[in-house]
Formats: sequence, structure tokens, C-alpha cells
Amino acid sequence: MEILQRDPGFSDEHGAERLAILFLKEDGIAAYDALFCQPRSVCPPFGVLLQDHGFGGNYTSFGAGGLLDRVAQESGVLPPYLLVGGNTLPWSGFVRIDGLAPVYGGMHHSERHLYRRALE
Repeated sequence: MEILQRDPGFSDEHGAERLAILFLKEDGIAAYDALFCQPRSVCPPFGVLLQDHGFGGNYTSFGAGGLLDRVAQESGVLPPYLLVGGNTLPWSGFVRIDGLAPVYGGMHHSERHLYRRALE
């Protein structure tokens, strides 16, 4: 687990005061289900990074139509935000946030865009 803290002197306009990131060496789909979709789970994640890799050895995609999308949609446990890689399709019910420049990350410096859940 990594806990990041905003630099002193910066206001809430610069993001959260603290951000906790949990790194698991587990199957992402099973971990999402176990952490967020079970009856005693407290809340959905704040955001999910969806990045499909052609040579990553994944047995299914994480983007639209993949098993992670189906688990999240069928359980109704959806984050407010998705960070979606350029080679990945966003889940249904999410819209790209206009006016934001893409960010680049990962091993291959992939372009990523921020999506939010559409208002119902």
C-alpha cells in the first residue's frame, strides 16, 4: 500500500489531501469482486484504471464487454471515474470528460482519458 499526501501549502483545488493506493498481485477481476461486490463491502472504488494489453496475457479484456465490465455492471458496483487507455473501450454508462488533456502512463507511455459515470 502506498499513501500519497498533497504538498503543504496547496489547497483542495490541487486534489485530495491524501490518496491511498493498494497494489495487489492478484487477478484484477477476482479482486474487484472480492473487495467491492460482496455483501459486506463498504463502497465501490473511487476510480478504476482500464488498460488492455495485447501481450499482457489477460484472459479477457478489462474494457467494455470484458468480464470485469460484466462483474461491475451486473453487481451495480461502479466507480464514479474510469481512467481509460487509448487501446481500451470504456464501460457503458461512462462519458469522457471534455476539456481535459490526456495523461500518459504505463510501460509503453499509453495515452489515457478520464471518464465519469453519466448522470442517470
